[in-house]
Amino acid sequence: MSSILTDQYSDEEFSTIVNTSYSFREIVKKLGYSSHNGRNSDIVKKRIKRQGLSTDHFKYVKGVNRSVDNVFCENSTASQATLRRWYISGSYSEYKCAICGQEPVWFAKPLSLTLDHINGNNHDNRLENLRWICPNCDRTLDTFAGKNIKYLHKKYYCIDCGAEISRNAKRCTSCSGKVSRKHSADNISRDELKVLIRNNTFVNIGKMYGVTDNAIRNWCKKFDLPSRTMDIKNISDEDWIYI
Repeated sequence: MSSILTDQYSDEEFSTIVNTSYSFREIVKKLGYSSHNGRNSDIVKKRIKRQGLSTDHFKYVKGVNRSVDNVFCENSTASQATLRRWYISGSYSEYKCAICGQEPVWFAKPLSLTLDHINGNNHDNRLENLRWICPNCDRTLDTFAGKNIKYLHKKYYCIDCGAEISRNAKRCTSCSGKVSRKHSADNISRDELKVLIRNNTFVNIGKMYGVTDNAIRNWCKKFDLPSRTMDIKNISDEDWIYI
C-alpha cells in the first residue's frame, strides 16, 4: 500500500484525528510530522480520499479563532506566520539575536531575524522555547532547515512477528532463521521432493516452503535428484520411476 500512514494508524484512529482537526496542516501536526513539507499533506489527503472521509468541517487558518493560550503552547496548530505576528505584537523579547546579540541591521540595511524554537520542535510554541536569532547563528544550529524533522516514510514489518524490517525483506532476521530451519531439507523426504520437482518449477516449490529456488536445487543435490529443469524434462516417465 502506497499510503504511509496506514502503518501507524488504524482507519478508526485516523478518522478520529480528521474529524477533530480543522485543516490538513493540523492533521499532519497531530500525527507528529512536519507541516512544512507539502509531501506530508499530500499523503494525508490521499489517505482521507481512500477512506472517503469528509473535510467539510475544515475551517483552515482563516476560520480559527486564536488566543494567547492556543498560540503559545505545546502542539500548537498556529502557522509560523501567525506565531511570528503574535510574538512581535506581544514584545515578549528584545528584537535582536539571542545568541550573538546581532541587531536587526546589516550594513545599514534591515535584517530579518528568525523566530527560533530552541528545542527544534516547531509545534512547541511555549514562550520559554522561543527566541530571536540572526541568519548566521541559525545556520550553525542542528535544527537548521529542519534537520531534526522526521518525514513520512513507509515502514515495513515482518509478516510473522510484526517487527520493523527493511523494504525488500519479508521477515526479520530472527524469523527468517526460524523459517529457514523449519523449511530445511530435513523436513521433506526424497520421494516428496521427487514428486514436486516432476510437476512444479523450482520457483513454485520454493514459494511453498518459503525458500529460494536455489535452495530447492540444493535439496535435490542432497537427495541425488536432478537439479536442472532441462534434465528433469529429458527423463521419460518410465525412467523417472527409477530415479
